[in-house]
Amino acid sequence: MSTFASERQSHHPFERFVAFGYSPERDLPSEQMVPLNATGTGTPIVLFAGIHGFAPFANTLRSIGPLFEAPLYAVKIPFDLETVPSVETIAAPYAARIEPRFGTAPCVIAGYSIGCVIAYEVALRMIERGRPVRMLLLFDGFAPRRKRRKLTRRARARFQLHRLRRASWEDRGRMVVGRLIRRLERRLLRHFNAGIARRLHLEDQDRSFWWEVGSLAVRYQPRSNFPGPMLLIASEEESPRYSHSEEEWRAAAVQPLEILRVPNPHIGFFDHPHMAELMQVLNPRLRR
Repeated sequence: MSTFASERQSHHPFERFVAFGYSPERDLPSEQMVPLNATGTGTPIVLFAGIHGFAPFANTLRSIGPLFEAPLYAVKIPFDLETVPSVETIAAPYAARIEPRFGTAPCVIAGYSIGCVIAYEVALRMIERGRPVRMLLLFDGFAPRRKRRKLTRRARARFQLHRLRRASWEDRGRMVVGRLIRRLERRLLRHFNAGIARRLHLEDQDRSFWWEVGSLAVRYQPRSNFPGPMLLIASEEESPRYSHSEEEWRAAAVQPLEILRVPNPHIGFFDHPHMAELMQVLNPRLRR
């Protein structure tokens, strides 16, 4: 193997994210609880930001801190292929790190995107340690998957036909157009992702990194359901790549799952103009 190839493989995967706006100087420090609003009052919130915890997303997180009335801390989750990452191994240290910061006071554990399954596991571990978790707050995140039978083609066709029959003509048109757009999106994504891979000179190790990140939720099988209140902030965007998996979240809840649907898209969720309006609704709920 050449020296150049060896140097490339020794780089941290995040160093290849320059095409996505990555900047080490503005990044959130990995694994640390970064205060976004340390002066707030009320039940503190710990937000697991997921893989999107690097800049410019870091700047977005810092800007939304003042929108929260409660103290808000963000955690950038580390991903290291050499440790064979799983939700359990990634979440393992955080319950012990949260306790010294907040003591025995209850807190809200939150997550965004892939960070939601990490938040779910952290909340379970805190409860097992006898620490109160007031709420699990989920921002448009992947859910723990439940094993289920794959629908046959005939069953899928019956399901779609049933939806069409119940829908209005306006909704039917919207469904057909949406389906065509999703097909076009998948084709464009395959094209753009291939271009990004070429520009970043992604090697097998880097491809494995992205695969591991995307498969965390699929492989995660929680040993129990979260017993406390759960609030899912679900994007109305119907993207085949990012699903908030309402049925899976309902299956992972003991208490009735509360769902709040918002126009915020998954990518750019916290940048959306609706964020300020959302917090006017969310802050009173967090005070309960």
